[in-house]
Amino acid sequence: MSKKKNLVIFDMDQTIVDLDTEFSCVEKYAPDLFKEMNGDLYVKDHWIEFNNYIYKRMKNNNVSWEQITQHFKDLKLSPKFEELFNYLKNNVSKYDCFLVSGNNDIVVNIILESNNIKNCFKTILCYKSYLDKENYIKIESINEKYEHCKDCSPFMCKSMRLEDYWKENDINEYERIIYIADGGNDLCLSKKLTEKDYVLPRKNYTLYKLIYEKGKKDEIKAKIMPWENGEEIIDILKNCYH
Repeated sequence: MSKKKNLVIFDMDQTIVDLDTEFSCVEKYAPDLFKEMNGDLYVKDHWIEFNNYIYKRMKNNNVSWEQITQHFKDLKLSPKFEELFNYLKNNVSKYDCFLVSGNNDIVVNIILESNNIKNCFKTILCYKSYLDKENYIKIESINEKYEHCKDCSPFMCKSMRLEDYWKENDINEYERIIYIADGGNDLCLSKKLTEKDYVLPRKNYTLYKLIYEKGKKDEIKAKIMPWENGEEIIDILKNCYH
């Protein structure tokens, strides 16, 4: 009998890419709006409404769709992630990869395609979006239950998205889950993993600080393995597959 694969789940912003995608775009092309985003504007608004608003504001500031697209194409992968994805491409018999992100699919696809890594992912779960008649991104609403998690608010609850996915797919086909992430909205999914699974928080980022500085470590059953670059993740993946 062939050995079961491991499932590797990635976050996007500040995990696969080294920056927050939308925030870095606004900071570059609309600095006045970026200052507002760090104040009450960001705190008050619903996540989808907030993102739709900032794209509209950039459009009103004469930031073209071509500029926005080029920014996303130019975003750099996190250190040594090119090597990480080459390793995954060469070991498809051992790993399936999912991407679960609070970002929208237009941005996600631009980044993955420009880095030639989209085919690494068996499943991509994120917000659906489209370009409206004025040629700026419009993010579609999703089931509101995904946004009513105390750990994930105001972001999409990744645990709920995956739970709905597993209703139609077999999670038992995998030996273990390895979750690679960085942010506060990654805590909920980290807490849902089991003793055989792994959580890989990016060192010194929000998820890492929640675990090691804010007392959340005892809430996580999975093995915790911090990382700083893709080569360290490759070593962890190799040790997990035994």
